[in-house]
Amino acid sequence: MSLADLAGFARLTLRQPDRAVAVLRGLNLPMADRWAALLLVAVLFALIGSLPFVLLPMPADLSPAERAIHDLMQTPFLLVALQFGGVVLWATVITLAGRAFGGTGQFPDVLLALTWALAIILAAETLQLLVVLLLPGAATVLSLALIGLIVYLLVRVTGAVHGFVNPFLVALGMAATVILLSTALSFILTLTGLGPSLPVEGLAP
Repeated sequence: MSLADLAGFARLTLRQPDRAVAVLRGLNLPMADRWAALLLVAVLFALIGSLPFVLLPMPADLSPAERAIHDLMQTPFLLVALQFGGVVLWATVITLAGRAFGGTGQFPDVLLALTWALAIILAAETLQLLVVLLLPGAATVLSLALIGLIVYLLVRVTGAVHGFVNPFLVALGMAATVILLSTALSFILTLTGLGPSLPVEGLAP
């Protein structure tokens, strides 16, 4: 498949995600190829994402959290592992949550659809990086546009792979799932002592 074919398929995904997901399903790719595609996208994401942090000097007035992020973005192997594991986790969540609400998506198809959506986001992120290098003042607008593209693709692709027709309900369900998982994770971390503890000074009578 040529770059022109990929660009055309990306446009189809943006306009008609249902048809794009149907095409992906029709490929009948073996699971090994789906894992390989995800690994390739994760590697490219790590390379593109870490490029600005490698090329540009680190500011001296970074907070500890910002410095930790800066250091992380200069560790490509860890970035690849986090990206790969994050997609697998999110594909699992989308599969289980979608089927709980009556969806028909299977994990292999969800994984492939998410991988393709990430490939489109990667292309947009690369274009954003090139434009920002030429026009630094456009960084904020382009960042907002990229966030909008990410939300749009995740909602529409998730709806398409599960057979849902109402993107608003899909977005609502995804937001509720994220909030529920975040709350559960925070609760578990607090119970295990890994999360932030509540201050107890002054609470005793």
